[in-house]
Amino acid sequence: MSLWPGYYAHGIDKCPEPILTEIPKINMYADVGEGTEVSTLFGRVFYFPGKSIRTANANVSYEDFPPKESVTWHINKDIAMIVLDGTADLKYTLYGSGMREWKYMSIKKGDAYIVPNGAVVEWKVTSDSRLRQIIITMPGV
Repeated sequence: MSLWPGYYAHGIDKCPEPILTEIPKINMYADVGEGTEVSTLFGRVFYFPGKSIRTANANVSYEDFPPKESVTWHINKDIAMIVLDGTADLKYTLYGSGMREWKYMSIKKGDAYIVPNGAVVEWKVTSDSRLRQIIITMPGV
């Protein structure tokens, strides 16, 4: 058994399944509906709690950003993202650069990218439709 640092970072008692007894699986192609809106000081995002896997080992879920809006996150885990719909311009800074410079890139449907722990990222959605992504974090929770 592998104990990820996530077991202890957030408290083992808060992990939905701290020790897996079977491999979690979910169909990410099914219709997910509109999602649950979460508004923060840094922007709005929509999550889909019924369409996700949340364990201490990893999280897999959808994330939607509204059309023509910006969202800024301070990332506290390594995250792999796959763009399913929409386009956005990213402005980011990385811990490896000493947080001294902003970098820029654009993302579109079909792109996959990794945002490392410690990054600060602003997504500015440029499409008339939402930016929908599958996000995978390891460790989870």
